[in-house]
Amino acid sequence: MRKPIYPGWWQVATVLTVQAVCSASIFTGYSIIAVALKAEFQPSNAQLMMGVMVVSMLSGVLSPVIGRAFDNFSIRLLMALGGGFLGGGFLLLSFTSSMLQVVAVYAVFMSMATILLGPIAASALLARWFDRRRGMAMGIAASGGALGGLLIPPLLQWLLQGMEWRMALRLYALITFLLTSPLILFLISNRPQDRNITPEPPGRQQPVISPQASITTKTLLSQPRFWITSVVLGSLFAGPMGVVSNMVQFSGTKGITAAKAALLLSVISGANFAGKLIVASISDRISLKLALSTMLVAMSLAMLGLWQLNQYAGIMAMVTLAGLAGGGTLPLWSLLISRLYGPAQIGKVMGAMSFVIMPFSMLAPPTFGWVYDQHQQYNVALIGVMALLVTALALLSQIATENQPAAAAKPMNS
Repeated sequence: MRKPIYPGWWQVATVLTVQAVCSASIFTGYSIIAVALKAEFQPSNAQLMMGVMVVSMLSGVLSPVIGRAFDNFSIRLLMALGGGFLGGGFLLLSFTSSMLQVVAVYAVFMSMATILLGPIAASALLARWFDRRRGMAMGIAASGGALGGLLIPPLLQWLLQGMEWRMALRLYALITFLLTSPLILFLISNRPQDRNITPEPPGRQQPVISPQASITTKTLLSQPRFWITSVVLGSLFAGPMGVVSNMVQFSGTKGITAAKAALLLSVISGANFAGKLIVASISDRISLKLALSTMLVAMSLAMLGLWQLNQYAGIMAMVTLAGLAGGGTLPLWSLLISRLYGPAQIGKVMGAMSFVIMPFSMLAPPTFGWVYDQHQQYNVALIGVMALLVTALALLSQIATENQPAAAAKPMNS
């Protein structure tokens, strides 16, 4: 007799869907919406990019507060609220009369949607539903953003080409709402026990420490492993952010045309998606320290290759490697936090860590641009990222990521 599908996979499918809609609508799809905004309001390019910049900044600032809410309140209702922010944001966007109002909508509505429908919510929810296959569940769910990046932009482009931009955004607001809040309210449950479902049996590996009822922010910030983990993850996010945001200009320094540079962006997106699925398939069976070390080495080799190579095929191989490593980092982050601190702490810890990681992601693009302005090439920036990655690799050796016998475990200030 065929074994029934564990209901937790419906949670994974729902989270994947809402992350695909939210992430791609706000970030990947912004370049398409920006065309209509530029034609309507005539902003400078710097003003035009303020929309996504304020989302990145404010979501990082607000993550610690909202992250704690995921641990203490209904994840289902908070995620449904996120769907309301997303749909409401696009609806209000259609009524804006200035670029300042556009930025305000993104600052309030899209920032909230990014957090309430993003990785912190997904990780906090799935950690309650999965144990033995937690890494697989989180990895599959994390691929939603990359999948949405393939599907949402063509839909937005089709709507904006077929009707006046304000009407297109009103229709899209309805679409985003229907694909998020009703789906969440119908399918998401805070924990298996809410539906009288037996939780998944425990896996072989457990968190390094016993899960605590609560951990204060002061205690969290006093732990070296919190800061080391933040540096490791931040360094893995910084490289791809700097390269992708400057891809066309970087390609030009290698004699690569803008058309071929656009293909490189597609390649790195596809590799990012593949990286998440690869990590999903193996993360429950391997050492997380080994996995993170592999990502750090792979990203370092990618940065080295981008510095040294000039042929198009070689550059494509390096951006593929960077995409694989960057894509695999997000699900590893979720799994690592659940193993280090326990499922009950994921919202608080990931929220606080998001704030620390934010400068790595935000500063990488302008830093790469500044280096180019000073030197007319990106070598110094690539070398800087490599130095950061090597430092992170050295720091990673100082923390435990697996369950260890008390006698063998290294003492930790935590």
